[in-house]
Amino acid sequence: MIACARLAAIGLVLISLACASVPPSSQSFLRLETSRFVLLSSLGREETARLAMNLESFEAAVDYILDQPFDPSREGRTLVLAFDDRGPARRFAIRDETAYWLPATARPILVFRTPGGWDRRADRDLLHHYAHRLIRARARERLPPWLEEGLAQLIGALERKGTEIRIGAPVPEFVRVIRDWHRSQFTDVLQREWSAKETPGERLEWSAICWAIVHMEWSASADRRETLRSAFDDDRTARGPSRAARAILARKPERLAEQINEHIARKRFPVDRVRAMGDAPDLDRLKPVPPAESLLVLGRLALELSHASVARDAFEKALEERPDDPFALVGLARAWLDSPERAEPLVRRVEAMSRQEPHIRLGLAAYALEAARRSDDEDERRSLAERALGLYGGVVDSNST
Repeated sequence: MIACARLAAIGLVLISLACASVPPSSQSFLRLETSRFVLLSSLGREETARLAMNLESFEAAVDYILDQPFDPSREGRTLVLAFDDRGPARRFAIRDETAYWLPATARPILVFRTPGGWDRRADRDLLHHYAHRLIRARARERLPPWLEEGLAQLIGALERKGTEIRIGAPVPEFVRVIRDWHRSQFTDVLQREWSAKETPGERLEWSAICWAIVHMEWSASADRRETLRSAFDDDRTARGPSRAARAILARKPERLAEQINEHIARKRFPVDRVRAMGDAPDLDRLKPVPPAESLLVLGRLALELSHASVARDAFEKALEERPDDPFALVGLARAWLDSPERAEPLVRRVEAMSRQEPHIRLGLAAYALEAARRSDDEDERRSLAERALGLYGGVVDSNST
């Protein structure tokens, strides 16, 4: 009996792995557009709709914290990719993360690479990094680094419980750091910028202190909460981020450090509860995505992750659907940068089309720049760089007319 049970369990594991091993490039995607997001998902209708609702609820909570509504003319909608990448190849993985945020792409992308509920996939680190984008989009001018980081950490620690979102829950890791911190370093924390040279421990301490300052001000009173929000006011000359910063920095460092320690020492932290305001999207708005379009997006994602072989697979499959698609040709050329004899004919095919769409020209420019960086020949590097500048210039000229 035990042997049979073990065999059954092994069978279920093998079936699960077999199902999960279907690569994202072979999965069928759905498209769903909401007020703030464009989702491309292969996770099915119900899970895609739940993800959209949770994303909308999260950003609505951010609106409440910053007291700034979403402005599509300034921010644009975020592209969200959701698919099943649990197979052994882990084609779109970054370390062991099941979800991640790519801010440096031409169009920023939120990626959910495994199925599962919001609470399991949207962890504090992901929400914290994504919060930086939302803060910068809403701020009328650059915030002091400590203030931006503190707000981003406050947002990253949002908790969803049923139909409500909780704001102000403590971050145990930060609480432990604050209780051990060195007050003599406090002034440096408020004055310094984030540096890649810092150790993980130094970065953790800096983030913890930034969070503690903002958490304390948010929890203290309605007036001090409004002072934090004044960083996002339209009237920069009268209020702006300098007012929010001055109100905090007006206190002597020793007094501010004492207040932070008193705040962290409390047994219970006040938590705001707001209704989860994301509405369930209309399932009739879910539309199938043509395979070539989902393959193009996956190919671009693979290029951003420097997974050339995965990108080649996606773009080659897209070209099977659309043999002369210029976006797929440019993407495939970029994926073959290590083999110019394969890449250059693809580029020439696109150039022969004389297409003037900005995205095509930008793709060709990106190829030329990457090829220039890899070339050992000075004349070739100069020629490729000039080609890239000409393509970029054409895009700028077309946008200014």
